[in-house]
Amino acid sequence: FLNKFNLNDSKKPVKGFSKGMKRKVDLVRAIATDSDLLIMDEPFDGLDPAMSMELIEIIKEQTGKGMSVLLTSHDMSYIEKISDYVYFLSKGQLKKIEGWNKGFVITIQGATDKIGSLFDSALIIDQKEGIVKLKCEKSNINHVMKIIIANKFKIMEQEFSSLESIFLQEVKNE
Repeated sequence: FLNKFNLNDSKKPVKGFSKGMKRKVDLVRAIATDSDLLIMDEPFDGLDPAMSMELIEIIKEQTGKGMSVLLTSHDMSYIEKISDYVYFLSKGQLKKIEGWNKGFVITIQGATDKIGSLFDSALIIDQKEGIVKLKCEKSNINHVMKIIIANKFKIMEQEFSSLESIFLQEVKNE
């Protein structure tokens, strides 16, 4: 792990390290243990993008060996890359987020009042003045796109259902 975090050649004392270097030392100490569970609080804080990607690979490697990892982070893009289960903490309550990594959100224009009957494999999550926001599973995207094309709806936006968008929706609904 020292090599992976570029710490093997350092001769200075840890107290003289930068915040990022100190974070790397902490991570090596934690990961190098022979434990079944690793608990990490904001592990990407203080790491540059290259080291963050290295940490993601190390976490995947460790979970592949059977280690469980529980981590907290405000940077949801990293969580999306490594998590099997996601919970949001809101108002002191943990809420499990189901299906966060399986869907797309598509915004279309030109929809009519009968749009609900067209999309049996998508959920209408917002509808205003001929603009409809649909959420569908990855497995149904081809079917939904065929309906959009057949009805000559204009696609305004397509996005993966990110944790950030789900979180913002959850906060909005509270």
